[in-house]
Amino acid sequence: LANKTPTKEVVERLTRFVGSSLLVCHNVSFDFRMLQQEARRYNVPLHPAATFCTMQYFRKMQVGPRYSLDAACEFYQLDKEFTRLVHGALIDADITAALYLKLLERRRAMHKRKATEHEATL
Repeated sequence: LANKTPTKEVVERLTRFVGSSLLVCHNVSFDFRMLQQEARRYNVPLHPAATFCTMQYFRKMQVGPRYSLDAACEFYQLDKEFTRLVHGALIDADITAALYLKLLERRRAMHKRKATEHEATL
């Protein structure tokens, strides 16, 4: 760890990057709590505009026994796009971003289909 960036600097960079934007996590109740804990430890403000939990949204859209990031990857076939040799924050962030885009894509398709069905009844 001697050659690694100090944790405080990483937290400061992350909070600047997030700013007041939307913070997307796969398990927001855990991830955001950990981020807040580190931000408090170094007295760094962390105030995203909102949070979005891909796990909660996936749970609403997909009935099944598993809602882990790996399960969502399998469902949306993201495991073909990402090769996860190890569990790590960076690959998980990339996968969560791809999952978020898939969920948005699916939501748009559902809204479009409902609008089309509604127009057909007029």
